[in-house]
Amino acid sequence: MAMSTRSMILLDLVLLSVTTTITVLATPTYPSNMCYVGGAVFSSIPDTCFYLLSNEPVSFEDALQICATKEGRPVSVQTKADLNRILQWAIEVGLPNDTEAGFWTIWKREIPAPLSEDGTLSPQNENLRKNRVTFVGAPSGASMPQALWRNETQPGNTVDRRDEQCTAQSRPGKQPEYLGLDDYECNGAQLHYAMCQSVLTEAWGED
Repeated sequence: MAMSTRSMILLDLVLLSVTTTITVLATPTYPSNMCYVGGAVFSSIPDTCFYLLSNEPVSFEDALQICATKEGRPVSVQTKADLNRILQWAIEVGLPNDTEAGFWTIWKREIPAPLSEDGTLSPQNENLRKNRVTFVGAPSGASMPQALWRNETQPGNTVDRRDEQCTAQSRPGKQPEYLGLDDYECNGAQLHYAMCQSVLTEAWGED
């Protein structure tokens, strides 16, 4: 039996309503100050959430704990291009750009290189501080991409008591001069913000 024009219009409206409902349900929602970027934007870190979680600079150890509340970890980008995109987004959502404080990244030298008992730095520990290969991501142990360093003076440009085992993107307001990672004491005087990354989990929806 032939379908009337009125019936066909009603059927089209029903199908449109179903399609629209499916589309809405399939669209994820995120906390208002979280950035979601797909593989088309960040080729090395697809389907990753980024969240500026601390309102003030914190130590590296505190950043680890803060990120853990969202089942995440400090930023672990692979290229300076990705690092710059994250930095620019962080500034847009409130990261101050008028101080040295930037944000921590996951790359760390696990082997300490302290001063000797006489207050001097041994040649062995000086070399260790400068050894880029010793910086790895936790907990995977993957080597830090050497192209992430800010310049050839990093790491290990201190010979005093500061054993700079952690890394951060510093001085957000002084770019591109300071684009790239510097090494810092993990729990020293210079603190940085907790910028976390994670894949989508239920923990992201608890805000």
